[in-house]
Amino acid sequence: AEWQLASPQGEHGEGRLALLALAPRERRRITLPAEAVNRQAGSDVVLVITLRVGEDQPWAAAGSVLGTTSLPIDVAADGDTTVADRLVAGSSGTVPDAAPGAPALVVDDDGLLRGPSIATPPGLSLWRAPTDNDPEPARAWRRWGLDGLERRLVTVRPVEAADWCARLPEDGSGAPGATDASTVQVVAEWTTGDGTVVPHTQLVTTLSDGTVVVEEEVEVPERFHDLPRVGTTLELVAGLDTVEWYGRGPHETYPDRRRAGWVGRHHLAVDDMAFPYIRPQETGGRADVCWLAVTDVDGAGVRIDLDRPRQVSVTRHTAGDLVAATHHGGRAPRRRPPRPRHRQLRPRRPPAVPRAARHAPLGLGRATPRERLTPDAPILRTRRRHGPRRRGRAPRRRSAAGGPDGARPRR
Repeated sequence: AEWQLASPQGEHGEGRLALLALAPRERRRITLPAEAVNRQAGSDVVLVITLRVGEDQPWAAAGSVLGTTSLPIDVAADGDTTVADRLVAGSSGTVPDAAPGAPALVVDDDGLLRGPSIATPPGLSLWRAPTDNDPEPARAWRRWGLDGLERRLVTVRPVEAADWCARLPEDGSGAPGATDASTVQVVAEWTTGDGTVVPHTQLVTTLSDGTVVVEEEVEVPERFHDLPRVGTTLELVAGLDTVEWYGRGPHETYPDRRRAGWVGRHHLAVDDMAFPYIRPQETGGRADVCWLAVTDVDGAGVRIDLDRPRQVSVTRHTAGDLVAATHHGGRAPRRRPPRPRHRQLRPRRPPAVPRAARHAPLGLGRATPRERLTPDAPILRTRRRHGPRRRGRAPRRRSAAGGPDGARPRR
C-alpha cells in the first residue's frame, strides 16, 4: 500500500504502508505515519491511499493497482477559500500563454473575454446534452429553448477594483501585484428560445501579471425549476491537447457517481477525456475540480482556477455536436424500416471547456434556481401488464353463422 498527501497547491509527502495479513471479511486498524496525518489548516489536504498486488498472481502481475481512494485530512469550509484568497497568498499557479508575447486577456467592446488561446469567448450555459436517463426532463429543456440562448449586451463599464485587490502583495513575492489592477463590469441578458430573459452580470478584474479573475452572477427565473446546468462554456484554439487538473479522476465522475474517482492531481490527453457511449450524450465530466490547465506539447496554454470545487469537462465535442449525432465513428447501425439519416459524431480539433457552477446528476436530479440538487422522479419506469399474455397466433373465433367473427361461411 502507498500513501500520498495532496492539495490544490501540490504534493506534500508520500510513503508506503505496512499491511497486516487479513483473512476474508476480517478487519484491522492500521496506524498511519505521523507525516501522513500532518494537518495543514486551510489547504484542503487529502490523503490518497493506493493498494497494489504485492506478488505475481495468476490473475494479476505484481504492482497492479487494486484500488485507490482519497480521504479528507483538512478541508477548508465551503466558501472560506476563494481564488482571490489564493492570489493574495501567492498560491495560485500560472501557465504560460499559448502565444508568447501576445497581449493579455482583454474584455472587448462587446463585453466578451478575448485572448490568444481562446477561440470562442466564455458564455453562459444552461444546457447539456441529454442522457438516456433524461427523456422527460429534456422535453422541458427543449420547450424552454435552453439550447438556443441569445445574448444581448446591456452595459460595459469600468468600476472600482474589488476589495480583495488591495490585499495583493506588491513586493515581488511571486504573486500578482495590485499595481494597475482594473475591473470591468459587464451586464448582459440571455434570452431562451421561449423568450425568457436571464440576467447575467460579470466583474472582470485584470491584474498586472495578466491574470484575469472573473466573478459571475446569474439570476435564474423561478419557472426554470429543473435546469441541466448553470455554468460557462468556451472553446480553445487548436493544439492544446493535454489536460491536467486537481480534483476527482482520472475517469469520468459526475455528482451521482463522484466517489468512483479519487481526489488528486491527474492528467490526460483531451481525446481520452470523453467516453464513447453507444448513443452520444453528456460525457467527459470531472467532479470537485479546483483547477485545470489545458496545454500544448511545450506546456503553454490556459489555466483556470475555480472559486470552489466544481464540475468541469474538456472534450472535442460541444453539446450541440452530441445532440445532433446518432452514433460514433464507424458504420451507422442498420435499421428496418429506414429511419432518418444517421449522423456520425466527429471530434473538433479545438477543445471545448464547459465549466458548471451547478451540474445535474445525470438522470437523478437537476440544478434548481436555488443552486441545489434535488431528487427527481425515478429514472427507471416499468409497465405492468394485467393477466397472462399468450404467445403465438390467437385462435380465430367462430360465430353462430359458422364463419369467423360473423362472416358468412364459404360454399
